[in-house]
Amino acid sequence: MFKLSPNLTFKWPVKVLEPSPNDPGKLVEYEFGAVLKLVDRDQAAENDRKRQDILARAAKERDPGKLRAIDEELREHARATTAEVVVGWDERLCDENGKPIPFSEANLRAILNYRRVEEAFARAYQEAISEDKARLGN
Repeated sequence: MFKLSPNLTFKWPVKVLEPSPNDPGKLVEYEFGAVLKLVDRDQAAENDRKRQDILARAAKERDPGKLRAIDEELREHARATTAEVVVGWDERLCDENGKPIPFSEANLRAILNYRRVEEAFARAYQEAISEDKARLGN
């Protein structure tokens, strides 16, 4: 039975790629679990519209100072849309000493400052909503 939930949350693996500290030229993949929230079509469209508006302003702008401000606005929009869908994570997301980082809005904002982590969350969400039937084994 399919139950339509307007506030669907689900667990999904997040894979972060980092340069290997021990093997020059190699990347290492780390994985942890996130709890993500499905955004409805209207909210996704609004997020896309806002992003397109920012990009349109950037395309018309020639002043370097204003372009830097628009670039920061675009980055902040990306962080905000990612923060909108990430509602938790498991104990495999740890600090440099191996201590699990508890989920909180403040901790989420802090780790989204690491581009590789922000991009990993975005990839995980896109993968989750892609409806790729190949993953189902069909």
